[in-house]
Amino acid sequence: MRVTIVALALAASVVASPFQWARAEVTGIAISPNKTNGTHHPTNASGGHHNPHKEPTPSFILSCECPKPIVPVDLLSPSERCEFEWAHKMGCYYRAQGGCPSPAPVTC
Repeated sequence: MRVTIVALALAASVVASPFQWARAEVTGIAISPNKTNGTHHPTNASGGHHNPHKEPTPSFILSCECPKPIVPVDLLSPSERCEFEWAHKMGCYYRAQGGCPSPAPVTC
């Protein structure tokens, strides 16, 4: 019985660390012949190009052309008409995505 337990303990220790004879060693950072470690490219003495690919940045601004709103003449008070027109200007501003100037706050 004891022999079986000792054999199982010995087998478990061998399986747990199969390289008991190997010693731990730390390797340094590999340096290439041009004295870089591969993460940074050496700068060119003549001022080389960082990114030769140039592409225009897209602009999503739309033109500020909104149709005039149809405002009922006799159904709205002057303050309601003012707010209605201001709401139209805000809608046009949001639709143009920055193509129109921001409307002034309502002072009706």
